[in-house]
Amino acid sequence: AFAFSGKFAASIYEAARYAELVPSEPNALDSLGYAYQIAERYPEAEDNYRHALALDPRFDIAVVHLGNAYFQTGRYRDAISQYQRYIEVSSSNVERARGLECLAGVYLHLGWVEKARTALNALSKVRSAGSFYGLLLAVCQRDLHAADEILRRLPRAPAARGRRGERRDIEFL
Repeated sequence: AFAFSGKFAASIYEAARYAELVPSEPNALDSLGYAYQIAERYPEAEDNYRHALALDPRFDIAVVHLGNAYFQTGRYRDAISQYQRYIEVSSSNVERARGLECLAGVYLHLGWVEKARTALNALSKVRSAGSFYGLLLAVCQRDLHAADEILRRLPRAPAARGRRGERRDIEFL
């Protein structure tokens, strides 16, 4: 709550306290990494994600968060590697879909349209709902029929980790 309300110091303090209380808990270190990442303190974020992964190499959320930090700092090949690893270690189709969507995002950012399309095709086999990057690709290619179809398939209120879904995401798209 602190992080999303712009109170970064408080967010980092509370997450650090959590990590101090349970130093062998990967989720605590991931939470601290995430607090740093939202505050745009990427080196500290990456250190905490790597520490979480040293404790549990298959802790998938730290894998994707590290990939996101790499993507945000322009380390695209590292981000791609993390997202591919995330897809491998994920225990559910929901998480695999997230990894494929993250891959598509990096590929689109780099202008690698065919790789993005391949990731989005794999995503469609894991999750029937449309995706933001699928919509973006359709619009960029001026395929408004496909964009309209994707919008119709998007969940009406997509949920995010730890909070209920919001209609405004769909309205934005």
